[in-house]
Amino acid sequence: MDDLPIVAMIEEALDTRETKITWKDIANAAGITKGALSHFKSGTELKFPHLLSIAKFIFEGNYMAKFKEWCLNLNQPANIRYALEYLAVNRQIKELEELILKINDKYSSKDLIDWAKGYSLLAMYLKGNEPCTVLNQLRLYT
Repeated sequence: MDDLPIVAMIEEALDTRETKITWKDIANAAGITKGALSHFKSGTELKFPHLLSIAKFIFEGNYMAKFKEWCLNLNQPANIRYALEYLAVNRQIKELEELILKINDKYSSKDLIDWAKGYSLLAMYLKGNEPCTVLNQLRLYT
């Protein structure tokens, strides 16, 4: 996992692109205002759909490789829940398990911990564990 903030990862990507992209282009692609962009660049986390739009715009067909990394750098509870779902749906099991560990280590929110537990069961299933094992764990989950 890259420890850089998402903004720094974007700036790094912009510096290495052959085709120039401006922050204004990014704001337009994400459907955010100039003010929202300014807040984002100074540390405010954008909503998950906007971040996904930015990744798709900058990295085009290869956005998944970078975006799954971004999912591990999110801090807003709503974004973290979206990231759990996104990683699970896209079968990014390694990153899903990393995010679950991060939630369990870093957050005290009962809701986030419950979400992490639910997605850990899904990860078990996605990894190919015996359905009976997953069902038994599911029965224990309340």
